[in-house]
Amino acid sequence: MNQVTVVGAGIVGLATALQLRMDGFAVQIIDPNEPASGCSAGNAGYLSEANIFPSNSTESLKKLPALLKDPLGPLTIHASYIPRFLPWGIRAALALRPEQLSKTVEAMSALIRPAIESYDSLLREASASHLMERRGALAICKKLETLEARSAKIPALQQHHVAVERISKEQALELEPAISRDIQGALFYPNSGRCLGPRRLGEMFAQRLQEAGCRFIKASIHRMAPTAAGRWRLDSDIGSLDTDLVVVCAGRRSDALMRPLGYSAPLISERGYHLMLPMPSVSLGRPVSIAEAYFVATPMADGLRLAGTAEFAPADAPMNAARSDMLFKLATPYFPGLSREGAVRWMGVRPSLPDGLPAIGRASRHANLYYSFGHGHNGLTLAAVSAKLLASIVSGRKVPQIDSHPYAVERFSLWRREVA
Repeated sequence: MNQVTVVGAGIVGLATALQLRMDGFAVQIIDPNEPASGCSAGNAGYLSEANIFPSNSTESLKKLPALLKDPLGPLTIHASYIPRFLPWGIRAALALRPEQLSKTVEAMSALIRPAIESYDSLLREASASHLMERRGALAICKKLETLEARSAKIPALQQHHVAVERISKEQALELEPAISRDIQGALFYPNSGRCLGPRRLGEMFAQRLQEAGCRFIKASIHRMAPTAAGRWRLDSDIGSLDTDLVVVCAGRRSDALMRPLGYSAPLISERGYHLMLPMPSVSLGRPVSIAEAYFVATPMADGLRLAGTAEFAPADAPMNAARSDMLFKLATPYFPGLSREGAVRWMGVRPSLPDGLPAIGRASRHANLYYSFGHGHNGLTLAAVSAKLLASIVSGRKVPQIDSHPYAVERFSLWRREVA
């Protein structure tokens, strides 16, 4: 039985490890932190079927100057991070060229269509089915112009098999009586879902892996190298270990591991915030996103989570607590009577690639080296389908309707030559 070492214990790494173990591989996981304790713990808990377009759209580029004027707005860039951001931003803009954008949307759609169903076998294996629910999601709009702009995208979404419909204010209130009556209408996504406890989900995956004999090693990998015997040597802060196969699922640290081997992975630190409201005084039955303010309110087992925003800043820069607090201020007009009693602030670092697609595949120039990282805003949504795709690549199987080539990390080397 081949020994697979998964580097990274976020939700993508845990789902990948669990799928590989279910496929008969011996698995061990290396991460300096506890399982699912990083960005995976604080995500919005929203499994969105509609996230097929890059978050860095042409519309957002047009709004960029206005957005950047507000330090507490939905998008901000630290001045010290601008030199690091600019090359990434140029690549993100180039990815919006019509031909490239069309390919990106097709590739993301292929991943997202089976994304939620892909969780089913993992949830059963980990006895965690109670943590996922699929009752749809709402995007509510206070301004008619926002509603019209969102509605204009419905044909494109439906073309890519996303179930969505525009509904009236009255229909939205029937679904979610706690929302404000001062809205123009909403979009309803009947097939989207939510996770009632993102960190708990990761912990249950980890628990099942341990029960199945998976070894968890708390260490930081700083170098990977192939050995003469065709295996891999991983050097860490606690020593070295050899393994048959390596799967890099290290989030924002993945580039530091892949680049010395000749693979360009232009990851950037895109920090997200949430405010957890354990006693919100309002009750929701599904995720409700606020179209004008670019965040989502997701009901969870331990309260209501307000999550969103994008802050491009050094990963280790101090948390800006005001960005979490801002979410409550933005939410109150949409949820009358909302309470922040006992509120808990959080910040995490999303590993984002410039075209909005994750990197999933087999390294082209090294045997037995695989990777799955760079999921950005879609880590929770895509974790299970990414795990199934990666496991199929390792096993030599084909996943129906998913061509793995668009997710290859080598695409960025091609971009570099094209731009040059």
